Amino acid sequence: MQLDQQTTRRLASLRSQVTYAMDRAHSFGRSITLGETRQQRQARLAEYEDSLEYLQGCRDRLAELETSLRDSENVGTAV
Repeated sequence: MQLDQQTTRRLASLRSQVTYAMDRAHSFGRSITLGETRQQRQARLAEYEDSLEYLQGCRDRLAELETSLRDSENVGTAV
């Protein structure tokens, strides 16, 4: 049993969305300017770190889902 095209496309789309969001979070982290106060920088940095942590969790869960789906696909073809 192979993954259907819709599932494969959805996984690829989710992977792309997470990658894009992580790139945006990195960009956000680099956009801290010299004109900001220390308190503003700390608040932005905390937001950046929270966002990045959340996105890394999403990426990890997506990888687990892909592995699980591939494993179930392999079990289906081995039978």
